[in-house]
Amino acid sequence: MADAKFIQITEVGTRDGFQAESKFISTSEKIQTINALVAAGVPRIEYSSFVSPRAIPQLADAAEVLKGLNHQTGAEFVALIANAKGARRAADAGVKDLVVVVSASESHNKKNVNRSVSESLVGFEEVAMIADDAGITVHGAIATGLGCPFEGDVPLSQIGLIAERFQALGFSGVGLGDTTGMATPVLVRDTCRF
Repeated sequence: MADAKFIQITEVGTRDGFQAESKFISTSEKIQTINALVAAGVPRIEYSSFVSPRAIPQLADAAEVLKGLNHQTGAEFVALIANAKGARRAADAGVKDLVVVVSASESHNKKNVNRSVSESLVGFEEVAMIADDAGITVHGAIATGLGCPFEGDVPLSQIGLIAERFQALGFSGVGLGDTTGMATPVLVRDTCRF
């Protein structure tokens, strides 16, 4: 990827990993773990998600975790959201950096957030307004961007459509999620160059 100006790596284990645990991890344990990552030099951490506590009870304490993090180091703490309700909660908590997620495939997006891809993209218009009013940076993430467990290969045109919409909304970047582990170096290169 000779055209890339930089590559930014974001640790997502404290969001993606914690949410998979059935036994509730205490708020203090989450804070200790994230602060230890910061102390180890991890510069950007997707620390939690503002999603329905009924859907993912493990992350219901996202606002409390944010309060306990070491904000003096310059590390960036990012929260994942899927809709305007999550954006409002994140803004109220003082989040400065959001990631919105939409799946490139219809079937995965329906299972993940109970919306069509189009419905998610329309909903991000309100997210963009909320973020703009609160001075929050928004990044777009495309789940199943490198393959879907239900549909297989995702057309590059679909990835392009979503990326263009993110750009039109003023989002500061786009990330491709290898949600299923199907990516190969060639697929990543070809998708990024599309």
